Amino acid sequence: MRSTTQHMRGMTLLELLVIIVIVGVLTTQGVPAMGHLLRDQRLQAASHTLYQALYYTRSEAIRQGVPVMMISEQEGWEKGWRIFADRDDDGEQSSEEPTLRAGGPPPGGLRLHANQPLRRYVRYAPNGYSIRASGSFQIGSFYLCTAKATTPARRIVLSRGGRVRIERLPNGDTACAR
Repeated sequence: MRSTTQHMRGMTLLELLVIIVIVGVLTTQGVPAMGHLLRDQRLQAASHTLYQALYYTRSEAIRQGVPVMMISEQEGWEKGWRIFADRDDDGEQSSEEPTLRAGGPPPGGLRLHANQPLRRYVRYAPNGYSIRASGSFQIGSFYLCTAKATTPARRIVLSRGGRVRIERLPNGDTACAR
């Protein structure tokens, strides 16, 4: 008859401590990087949401053949926005002009503001051009910033022809210091 010996399998206390130290070092290196990744993803998602809203506004103006406006809420762009077809071309939303789309504040501590030409509204004419109420071309930029002005940001630029593009701003850009 053969005797079978069972071997105990496991780790020594020293091996366990080495593993705990290695996991601790990797965690302290990975957590800040994960925070930067999440911040960048929120920034990218919010800038694409604004881009799509502007694109939708332009598309609806062309499709419906009337001016379509994207206006900020009373407290500013940081509180949200609304899109409506301005059928009477008065620059104000009346009860006969339903909201086509609406958006809330930017997520996760992001800040949204615009330069003077876009401070209150974006207006697209039926030909797809961005036109101010006075009839002049409307060009300008939105700035999507993180809570710290020293971190990366995005600029959403409205061009003369009404097209929109997203640009990355470098760390510490003065546009976000406001």
